[in-house]
Formats: sequence, structure tokens, C-alpha cells
Amino acid sequence: MSAASCRHWIGTDANGHVCGAPVEALNLCVKHYELAKAKMRREIDSRQERHDRVEAAWRERNARKAPAWRAQLEQAEREYARRTQSVVADRAAVGGAMHPSIVRAQRSVLADSNVARVVELERIIGRLKGDLARLKGGAS
Repeated sequence: MSAASCRHWIGTDANGHVCGAPVEALNLCVKHYELAKAKMRREIDSRQERHDRVEAAWRERNARKAPAWRAQLEQAEREYARRTQSVVADRAAVGGAMHPSIVRAQRSVLADSNVARVVELERIIGRLKGDLARLKGGAS
């Protein structure tokens, strides 16, 4: 079999043969290329319909949770802003020999527990924004 013939198998496994017609694209003849294209198109459409059904069911199940998610998002963003804001608003008070209260405040921002909570808040905020966007995506 030469490289310029259709590779599509016709018939059963035991009693069949390779098409052998001149190649159009993807080592398939015009007829079998169009058949492969149509099959792929049907598969893509089927996957899209399945995805749309799953998304619609998810939105239907979770639509009632949107107000609570918005409230959680606002609360998480407020806490995130509070935990990541500058410790001292007066930049002249920072540097050199600082007052012990300023030093304690700066260290508390860099504490492992604060950093861990900030990372957790980023994850929570991202998930809530994603879920709200997913709900909104179906409404448009």
C-alpha cells in the first residue's frame, strides 16, 4: 500500500480491505474525509449539548445560593483588605528605631497564621467569583 492511498478500512475485521482511493486529507479519500468530518462534528455537538445540560442543571441547583455567595464574597474581600493593608499609614514612622508597638504590628502582618489566612481568603474569593460568574454566564 502506497502513502497516497486512503487508509479507511471497509468491511469487517476478518473480511475487509483498505479503501485505497487517492488521498485528499488526513490520509483519507474525499468520501471518507467528509464522513470523518461529519462524525467529528456530531461528536462536538453532542459534547456541547451535554455540557449545556450540565451547566443548566448546576445553575438551577445553585441559583438560590447566589445572595449568600455575594455576602460571603463581600465579607471575604473586607477581611482580605484588612489583613493586607499597610500596618502603619505614616511612612515616616517606619524605619530606624521604631516604637515597639509598630514593630509588633509589622510582625503580626507577616505571621504564618495571617499569611495562611490571606492565602485561604484568596482561594475563597476566587471560588466565589468563579461560581457567581458561572451563574451569571447562563443568565445572559
